[in-house]
Amino acid sequence: MRQLAYILNRQGRRLEAAYFVRELCKQGNIRQDELHSLVSLGDAMYDAPTESPKDAAAQQNPYWPIGVLAEARKQFNEQDFQKVVTLLHPAVADQTASPAAVALYGRAAVESQNTAAFQWWLSQTDDQTRELSDYWAAVGAHLLDERRFEEATRALAEAIDRDPTDLASMSRIRKSLATLGKDDMAKLWVDRWTAVYDLVVANNRVSSSQPPNTDAIAEMVAMMSGLDRPLEALLWKSLQIHYEHAPRSEMEALNAQRKTLLASGQPFQLVGTDTERDSIGAKVSVICGQTKWNGWVIAGDGYLCRNENVVSFGLGQTETIDKITVDWPSGSQQVFENLQPDRRLLITENEAEPFTLFETPR
Repeated sequence: MRQLAYILNRQGRRLEAAYFVRELCKQGNIRQDELHSLVSLGDAMYDAPTESPKDAAAQQNPYWPIGVLAEARKQFNEQDFQKVVTLLHPAVADQTASPAAVALYGRAAVESQNTAAFQWWLSQTDDQTRELSDYWAAVGAHLLDERRFEEATRALAEAIDRDPTDLASMSRIRKSLATLGKDDMAKLWVDRWTAVYDLVVANNRVSSSQPPNTDAIAEMVAMMSGLDRPLEALLWKSLQIHYEHAPRSEMEALNAQRKTLLASGQPFQLVGTDTERDSIGAKVSVICGQTKWNGWVIAGDGYLCRNENVVSFGLGQTETIDKITVDWPSGSQQVFENLQPDRRLLITENEAEPFTLFETPR
C-alpha cells in the first residue's frame, strides 16, 4: 500500500495516492512526507531528479517524477497552463492518457483560456474522468466564465467535494455565490479558503524546516482540528511529540485516541428552510471542553451532486457535547447545548431542537 501510494504520487495521480495514504493513516503507519501529501491534493509531489529532496522525511524516498503527468502537474503548479496542454495533448488525443491526465488537461485548457482545447477535451472525457476533482473544477471554471452561475456553483461544489483542499475552486464558488446575491454563503467560503490557505502555509513551514519546527507542527494540529480533519491532527500531534522526545505513554495515549476515533463518529444532517433545502454552505461548529471542530456542507443531493447533506465529526471518548452552532447560508444561527454524542442528528433550520435519527454505538 505504501509503495503504491508513493508511485502514484510520483506519477502525479494525487487523488488516487491520497486514498492509500488515508488507509495508512487509519493504521497509524504513516510517515511525515505522506502526511504532507494530504495537505494540498492538487500540488505536485515533486523532487527534481538532479537535486536532493528538501524535506528530510523524504530523503530516503525522493519524489522523482514518473511520466508526463508528473511533469504536467508541476507545470500546472507553476501556472504554465499552456505547457500542460502541450505536454498532455498527445496522450489525450490517442486515448492512452490516464483519467487523471485527461482531467488535468481540461483544467489547464480552461486556465489558459484555450476555448478550442476545452471544447475538444469535453468530447474526450468518460465516466472515470468525471469522477475526478480536476474535471469538475474545469467545468465549473468554464461555466463561471460563461456566467452560468447556478450551474457553476454546483460543478465547483462537486470539485471541492472530491478535493476539499482545492483553493482555486473555493475562490470561484465564492465569486459565483456573491454574484447570485448569496453573500452569507459566499462569506463562509471566504472563511474556508482562509483556513485551508493558512494550513498550506504552515505545512510549507514544516516541510522546509530542519530540524522539524514543532511549533509549526502544533499550529497544524490546531488547524487540522478546526477543519474537521481529526485523524490527520492526531497523526501530526504524534509527530510533534516524537520530535519533542515526549514519554512513550503520550504516544500510546494518542494511538488509543486514533483507534477510538476510527470506531466512533458524530454526524449531523442539515435541512434548510429559509436556506436552500440541501443546506450547501452551512457551517457546523462543535465544542467539547477546550476543543472546537468546524465542518461545512459542501455538496448535497440534487443536480450534479452525489452526497448526503451530512457533516461528520469524530469526537473520541467525549461524554457530552457542550455546544453545537449552525450558521445557515440564510444568515440565521442556531445554538444547541449539552447534547449526547454517538448519534446522527437531524437539524432543521428554525426548529428549536435537533431530532435524533439513530444512535451509533461505540
